[in-house]
Amino acid sequence: MLCATKLKRVAQAARRLLFLVGVFFWAGCDYHVDSIYLGRKEAKFLGHVSQGDLKAVTLYLDRGGDINLQDEPGMTPLHHAVNADVRGSRLEMVKLLLQRGANVHAVDDTFYTPLHLASHMETAQVLLDAGADVNARTRRNGETLLFSAAWEAAQGRGKNYETYLNLTKMLIARGADVNLKLRSGSMIEEDAPYRDKPGDAPLHGVARSYSEVEASEVCSILIQAGARINEQNVRGHTPLDEALANERPQTADFLRSQGAMTGKEWKEQSPGNPEENRPVIQSSLNPAESE
Repeated sequence: MLCATKLKRVAQAARRLLFLVGVFFWAGCDYHVDSIYLGRKEAKFLGHVSQGDLKAVTLYLDRGGDINLQDEPGMTPLHHAVNADVRGSRLEMVKLLLQRGANVHAVDDTFYTPLHLASHMETAQVLLDAGADVNARTRRNGETLLFSAAWEAAQGRGKNYETYLNLTKMLIARGADVNLKLRSGSMIEEDAPYRDKPGDAPLHGVARSYSEVEASEVCSILIQAGARINEQNVRGHTPLDEALANERPQTADFLRSQGAMTGKEWKEQSPGNPEENRPVIQSSLNPAESE
């Protein structure tokens, strides 16, 4: 499942690199940064946003600066503030930008909204309170924040486990659709045991996790929230299929205890034409996404 998370990290790293080039420009280095559409003041402003410098950002905005300017990848100041948020360290910056009129629905070139970049529950709550769409989907594969948050929680990485578990619970409480599926899967062949697939729901991705105790906990949360336990992706695989294929016996046992079946078992028990009973992948696009 490297696709949903590691590609996101690669994209974020590329954005940070682009920002650093901008910093070099206003610091006096000749990197010809005018080609990324930002002037010296704008690049400096984004630097202050990422650093959490409330005073400098307020001064820039008081002087008429554009709060919704976009850099070359299409990221706005609000994107940068959320992207730089580590355990809530940029929460006040996010609040300031929203108070000054930042567009919470802004999308970058890959249709990531600021909410997609949130990794902290309180920050995501502030964005949702400001009107962010909890089910906003990316252009490339239709990923939602719930999909990536649930997967991250299932990895069980120390403090990140609690952070992403709380984020997952909060998103569900705020109306996140636990059955929204990806439109496409990973493009990284090396990710074979973990990569996501077209038609995956959050439960599919979580079922692949090697941290089976945490994965079972996240599976339980998703199922209690209404996740369809025998939902199939385009290959006809249910979450149980994914757990078995990736040798996750503990997760598979838990799913079995909740009534899970393999895709083959589901077809055998479903009346009529099995193909007619296969859940349809949700492929609807937002109007802007279909452009």
